[in-house]
Amino acid sequence: MAARMNRRHVGEMGGSYKLTILAASSAAVLALVTSGCDRMMTPHGKQIIRDADTKAAEGDYATAITLYEQALDASNAAADIHYKLAVLYDDKLSDPLNAIHHFKRYLMLAPTGARAPEVKSFIKRDEVALATSLSGDSIVTRGDAARLRNENLALRKELETERAKGHLAASEKTPTHSKKTSPKKRATPSSR
Repeated sequence: MAARMNRRHVGEMGGSYKLTILAASSAAVLALVTSGCDRMMTPHGKQIIRDADTKAAEGDYATAITLYEQALDASNAAADIHYKLAVLYDDKLSDPLNAIHHFKRYLMLAPTGARAPEVKSFIKRDEVALATSLSGDSIVTRGDAARLRNENLALRKELETERAKGHLAASEKTPTHSKKTSPKKRATPSSR
């Protein structure tokens, strides 16, 4: 009778036993999946970003830029990638044009991001640097150029007016040829 009870007891528990085994095996599979190799579980985009960070730290900026640009397609962190690209172009490659592009993309994706205030100041600085390099080391806005042109014209007219006044005054002070000779004759001792 004891054997009969055991079989019946196992039969009654069979359904719940199967559920318990299924739950335990599911938990074990989940534990194995989540505790796997970090690189295997890291999304492709994050690994590309890590590789790009490594290349940038090693000084291989061209490869780092290529990897960051690849990561833009595979990542939700596009704003941070644009920031990193901008910093590389700005600080390491002295390319303010590309730096401005990526700084502006950062602001489009994260206008209130943690780095937004510094990015705005970087953009202003790079715009000045770009304008300086394109204008031959002088920065003159259109308004300033127009003002300077008008001042130049006014100064030229004033100079011409002063020259004309000076020419008249000089001609009035300078005696004519006949007047020059008569005073000289009076001033010489031989004519006395």
